[in-house]
Amino acid sequence: MPGIIKSFRHSLCALIALTSVGIAIADDKPEPLKVYDDWGGEFTLTDHHGIPMSLSDFKGKVILLNFGYTHCPDICPTTMFTLKRTMKALADDADKVQVLFITLDPERDHPDRLQSYMEYFNPGFIALSGSVEQIKTVADKYGMRFEKEEVDEDGNYSIAHAAVIYLLDQAGRVRVFFKTSAQAGRIAQDIKKLLAE
Repeated sequence: MPGIIKSFRHSLCALIALTSVGIAIADDKPEPLKVYDDWGGEFTLTDHHGIPMSLSDFKGKVILLNFGYTHCPDICPTTMFTLKRTMKALADDADKVQVLFITLDPERDHPDRLQSYMEYFNPGFIALSGSVEQIKTVADKYGMRFEKEEVDEDGNYSIAHAAVIYLLDQAGRVRVFFKTSAQAGRIAQDIKKLLAE
């Protein structure tokens, strides 16, 4: 009998210990996303309606920032579809997020073309442009490297650029660098972390 009682007490202690561990795990908050203070910063460019817009105009919203160009044959449209799916995955939280697309090709990406491009993916997305110098200044702040490649005899050319999606928090700080191959669900998950902060 004493052996049974001892065994019962041992099992009870083990159960309490496991339950305590379970509660601790359940109460643990996810690790906050890192702040990359050395990257990014304020900028002002012109949207596809011809209105000057600054990053600070979107204070209070989470930003998905992407650099690209509308003549891009594959990576840029694929990235835009990912951002479209991300907004869908966010459901009711989508109105707390703004997608910004900065063109790296202002010579060809005129306002009407940018507007059509945004509307094709999501009418709520905003395209931004400016002079080549203005865009280079913004790109440098975000570590976005790009280069106009050789123009062919028909005047066509490509722009080589880094494939990155930047996640900015409600204060405009860079919090995550996503590869453009990132899944929409993963991006949405990190956005929800920011919304919960």
